[in-house]
Amino acid sequence: MNTKMSTIILIIIIPVLLAVFFAFSLYFYPHLYLSTRQVSQALPKIINVNLNTSSLSDIGNLHLGESFVVTITSANLGDTADIQIASVSFPNITVNIDENNANENEIVSVLHHNFTQSPVFISEGDEIGSEYTGLSKTTIAKYPSIEFYNSPWATNAFYEAQLQVKPVSEGDFVVFVKVVALPHTTNLSHYPAGGIRDQQQEFVNAYHITVGK
Repeated sequence: MNTKMSTIILIIIIPVLLAVFFAFSLYFYPHLYLSTRQVSQALPKIINVNLNTSSLSDIGNLHLGESFVVTITSANLGDTADIQIASVSFPNITVNIDENNANENEIVSVLHHNFTQSPVFISEGDEIGSEYTGLSKTTIAKYPSIEFYNSPWATNAFYEAQLQVKPVSEGDFVVFVKVVALPHTTNLSHYPAGGIRDQQQEFVNAYHITVGK
């Protein structure tokens, strides 16, 4: 009788144990893994932006025909990002910027950068990503920009780009700067977190120089 009862109990227990095992394998462990991955979060940051030229007559003012130098330092203060992009754009420029940096009369030229990848030059009319979706949602560029990026971008790694800019018209000359980590998972994946938006409907910091005669 005891042997028969033991057999019945085993017949009942074994399917239950198998059901529990498959439930953990198919549901609990995958969800645990995904929730652990979600904890990983890059934290892009613009550390410093400096606009400088030796011929500035006053701070923030420039004579037409003179150039100024923009230096951008950015970092990832969180977990390693698959891709992180530091973007510099020029809403006042109405012509495409030359990426070969061979002409001294260029409007924008890259003087220096230490990013691991070559910069990407975006021209008016190019198809570009929008709203922090990578290329899942796109728009058409209305003005030129340059994207400096690393793939991957390690934790606590700092990178710098230096550009020379020569405005070709008088008035308020604006430089937009931002940094975005991909994949973009939360509002911590971009910097700045708020303010004005650029042509990609993404937040930027704006820097101004007044260009006069």
